[in-house]
Amino acid sequence: MGGFPPLDGPYAQVLQVTRATHAKAKTSSASASSAAASTQTPDESTGDPDWSQVEMTLTEEQTRQFVTLYQALQEFDDRAAQARVRCPRLCLVGSADEIDYGERWGGCT
Repeated sequence: MGGFPPLDGPYAQVLQVTRATHAKAKTSSASASSAAASTQTPDESTGDPDWSQVEMTLTEEQTRQFVTLYQALQEFDDRAAQARVRCPRLCLVGSADEIDYGERWGGCT
């Protein structure tokens, strides 16, 4: 989301990707004991991971908790919450942090 606290966080898109991840975990044979780091082939032009090639390594239980989190955030008003934030704000990766997910991961940006 680019930093903390988020401002206009992409909650709907993150939920879409998380639901796709959860569906894959339910049909996958991934387990906590066999969860290994996935091998990612970087995009030659940008050096970024090729998200269409990332393998599922999370369990159904792990992904279900993220679905629950992002479902709860669908109505969250992060702009209204800004006035209550008393800690320093932090920009982690810039304001143009974008990932294009293919159909395999919900087909969203």
